Amino acid sequence: MAEPGHSAERKNRAPADASRYEQVNMRKDVLKINDRPLGEMLDNFFICEHCMIVDKDSGRTEHGHKCSNCNNTDDRGLSYFSTQVTSLINLMQEFYHTQQVITDENGKGHVSFWAGHVKLPVIIFFATLRELLLNNLIDEIFKARSIDGDICDRLLKDSPTHKQRLDNLFRTLTGEKWKAALTQIDKDEGTDFVSLDTFIVKVVRARNDFLHNGNTWEIKDNMAEDCMINIYPMLELHAHLHNHFVFIIYDFEKEE
Repeated sequence: MAEPGHSAERKNRAPADASRYEQVNMRKDVLKINDRPLGEMLDNFFICEHCMIVDKDSGRTEHGHKCSNCNNTDDRGLSYFSTQVTSLINLMQEFYHTQQVITDENGKGHVSFWAGHVKLPVIIFFATLRELLLNNLIDEIFKARSIDGDICDRLLKDSPTHKQRLDNLFRTLTGEKWKAALTQIDKDEGTDFVSLDTFIVKVVRARNDFLHNGNTWEIKDNMAEDCMINIYPMLELHAHLHNHFVFIIYDFEKEE
């Protein structure tokens, strides 16, 4: 997993069939998809290589397509999210659809109810996705602000944990607290990312209590399912965070 300051690779995209996005309900349908890589199915976020805005314009994969924001022509379609993000989502999909079978003393296999129903790896990977996305955002802000590498390293060492980066480093780089930023985006965009963040915190608390203390009582039967359903909203959140805190830096520099 790339640390901030070490950009993960974005992939060029072949011309897209826009209908493949329209046919997939990005929330409920994710539970049914098992015949195609889910990471690629949910990855309908593109970034303009000129103005750096992120949107869902699949026309960007077509040669000569003009950006609706800056009117420049894209020479290639660039996914906003890195291959690390889509690969992690694919792992979540694989474990969500995998049954855990335990063999009894007679050699007969039985589906483990707790392991098979709760699907703990999905919960762990969901929390990891949250950390990866924040690291990507921090990396983007470092790059957009042209912060010296030594300073980046020092800032990261001062905030080594995800919580410290969320509470301290994000505020240092943006001038806003995390919750205040989500509240403002919700107000501007008509979204409900504050509720999403509340769910994410609950998942992380359950994961940590299991990994550090061995407790399972906070892991509910439907938590893995809810994690799958909330993958796409978490991607949407970080696309909005990019536009609010990264794109705006490039846009301001062009206006000067």
